[in-house]
This record gives sequence, structure tokens and C-alpha cells, in this order.
Amino acid sequence: MDSAGRTFRTGHQKSTPKSHQPAREYVKKMKPVQLEWRSESQLASIASRAATNTTPWIKEGRQYSPGMIGLHEEVKDCYEWIKPTAAEARMRQKVIGEVTQVIKNLYPYVNIQVFGSFRTGLYLSSSDIDLVVFGKWPQLPLQTIADACVQAKLCRFADVKVVDKAFVPLLKLTMLESGAKVDISFNMTNGINNVALIKSYVETYPSCLPPLFLLLKQFLVYRDLNEVYTGGVSSYALILMIVSFLQKHQRDHSKDGSEPNLGVLLLEFLEFYGRTFNYAQATICLLDGGSYISKKMMQQKMTPGHTPGMLSIEDPIQPGHDVCRSCYGALSMKQAFEYAFVHLQRAVLSNTKSEKTGMLHHILGVHADEVKFREWVNSQW
Repeated sequence: MDSAGRTFRTGHQKSTPKSHQPAREYVKKMKPVQLEWRSESQLASIASRAATNTTPWIKEGRQYSPGMIGLHEEVKDCYEWIKPTAAEARMRQKVIGEVTQVIKNLYPYVNIQVFGSFRTGLYLSSSDIDLVVFGKWPQLPLQTIADACVQAKLCRFADVKVVDKAFVPLLKLTMLESGAKVDISFNMTNGINNVALIKSYVETYPSCLPPLFLLLKQFLVYRDLNEVYTGGVSSYALILMIVSFLQKHQRDHSKDGSEPNLGVLLLEFLEFYGRTFNYAQATICLLDGGSYISKKMMQQKMTPGHTPGMLSIEDPIQPGHDVCRSCYGALSMKQAFEYAFVHLQRAVLSNTKSEKTGMLHHILGVHADEVKFREWVNSQW
């Protein structure tokens, strides 16, 4: 829909999309909340930085259709470029083996498991590799493992960060050989349980969820809104946001064999979480087909003393747990989504002829160094 409430019609849609079906007042458009949002000049600077980056998904000679169909075509191309390659998977397996060996040399009895985006297959070339170590210690061995990795020349001391004051203590490493980033946590079962849930969502929305997630993840990475320990949105939370959105956008494409228009879905996602969703009052729930409840109701479910975050999402695996309780950058994310919606909508409405430059460059870009890094990984592994 555009800002006047009109619905985009494309060759991929046979009828007007269903509404968001909001739950009463909880998802009504809210007035701007005057907190520490990023200024228009800051957002313009970020958008300018993204716009000056490369668009490696646009092949030489590629020409896109006008309007929403062209955006759909470009989203598909972007996803095909941005999704992980076999070489990138092999590199990550090598890193996992090296770090696992160092930890096992110190603590042979521990159980080490991979979780997160690498296990689900939904990762960017810049995504962290998530490991969880199960064991018993008087004190978590964050520094001990960090020192051992440095001594084994897997990373440099300057590339190690011990995050021991966070809600979930982490050891963050940047590998010397590959540049891959590794996050190590301890005795946390949530991430392991999340893998099966995410895979079930991918099975439910195979043509929508992976491309939307990877594009939006890249969008957040380039705006520094993707790290939980700095108040950003985790990959798990972003997946839940997308799934909740898709639950309210059910379209049956199986009858005529058509595919969903990813351009429409991307633009409506940005509109919904940038302009419509009521962050101040609503909690997102995904169980039983998806719904919204008031934050007052959510707080009654939570552990005494805990309150819902500005962005509040009830964990489908742990009802009563707010996935985004520590996401204090939610309003910056909301503003970024709204900014992107305005600029992408403008590009779509003004694009009345075939384009060679595409439209995603208005909100998304890939730094030249990342392109070179991916080329190097694919040549080495």
C-alpha cells in the first residue's frame, strides 16, 4: 500500500492483499515517541553510505521491469547473491572445528554445539558463528578460552571481546585466517531450541521468509542495529517479526502456481513496522496463528520485576519471555524502517520504465570490501 492507503497491483497478485488484521487498538498507528531517535541528518548519512555502496546482485546487462514487478525481480536477484555459498559453509565448518578443538583441549568433558544462523542456513557472509558450551565451572571461563584461542593463533588479542556484563555473557572472537566472527555462550539452551522452530517456519514460508530475512538482516547490519548487546535486534527476533507479519498476510499462490511478490511484501513490511505497528502498547505473539496482546497482559505473564521492551515479542518456545526485553534500539529500527519505506515507495512509484540500476540501492548496499571478501572466501575454500 502507498501512503494514501492504495494497494499495489502486480502481475503476481490476483486480488487485493488481505489487511494486517490488527488486534483492536494495539496495532493502531501511534504518535511519534520522543526518545533518542536518530536525526534526519543521521539517517540521510546512513542512507547515503548505503547508496554509495555496490549492488553486486545486478548483473551486467540486467534490465528490470517497471514498478513492483521490477522490485520483485531485484529482490530475487539480491537474495540469490546474498545467500551463503558452499565455500562459505566450508570455511565456517573449519572455524568451528578449530575453536572446538581449543576448548576441548582445556575442558575435554564439555559439550559444544552450533546454533543460530549457521544451523538454520539463514546467514550473511558477515554473520557470526554461534557456539554454546555446556559444562560446569565455578566461574565462566570467558578469559581462559579467549587466552587459549590467542595462544593457538586463531585470533589476535585485539580481536577478542569479553562481554561479561550482558544478560547473556559472551566471548566474541574474530578469526585471524578467515576474518570470521565467532560468538561463544555458555549453558544456554534457548538457541538450540530455536533452531527447530526456525526451520519449521522456513518450511511454512519457503519462498518468502529466507529472502525477506536476509535482505532485512543486511539492512540492519549497515545501520548498526543488529547486535543484541548494543540494543539491536537479534536474528531470532527479526525472524519472529517477519513470521508474525506473514501470518497476517496469508496469500494462496498454490492454486494458479504464481509466486508471492517479494517487492510487495518487503515494502509492506517496512510500512507496517515503520508506520503502523504500535510499539508503545502491543506485544507480538506467534502461537495459534499469530495475534497481538497488550503489554499490560504480557507483563502479567513475565517474571516479577521484568517489563516488556519497547519492541515486545513473546517467545513461542518460552511463553512469558520477551525476546526483545533488552532491545533498547527499537525506536531507531522503527525510524529506519519508516525512512526506507518512504524512499523505496517513492522509487517504485516513479519507476515507470525498465531500469538497469534497480531500486534497492535507495535503501540497501554492499560495501566493496565485503564483495572482495566473499570472492576471496569462494576462491580459497
